[in-house]
Amino acid sequence: MRPWRAGLRPGLPGLQRTAPLAVALALVLAGCRAGEVRPGSDSTLSLHWRIVPDPPVAGPLRIALELSDQGSRGTRQPLSGAVVRVEGNMSHPGMVPVLATAREVAPGHYEAPLSLTMAGDWIFLIDAELPDGRKLHRQIDLPGVRPPTPRTPSETPAER
Repeated sequence: MRPWRAGLRPGLPGLQRTAPLAVALALVLAGCRAGEVRPGSDSTLSLHWRIVPDPPVAGPLRIALELSDQGSRGTRQPLSGAVVRVEGNMSHPGMVPVLATAREVAPGHYEAPLSLTMAGDWIFLIDAELPDGRKLHRQIDLPGVRPPTPRTPSETPAER
């Protein structure tokens, strides 16, 4: 036996027990879709979001946002009439940001179309201003945007 391996047993029994727990915890945390609070934001306001398609692919996509206020009784109240702006940036410098203004599709529900220029890690900055002057600023990290899948000849529009 080599001296540097003396006393080591094959495998890591502790890791074998904790790895499934770590994976389960990571999956639970990944399912949480609340934006990270940024400075200057009203902490009573909440934002929940969803990207379509999920998982995200470079090219056109839609971000659906739900704005609500944590009421005095602990119930969430939808927030209507907000001006919501979305700015998407790649995680590395030198890329032009993608910008959109979300439109309200139902009370407290907003949607913004975006076109991600390439695959990779994206960061979205959500800025909303409510009619009463309160502001919401959130950051959404969107890692691992995939490249678009190549079209098959049957999906490509015919030339005329």
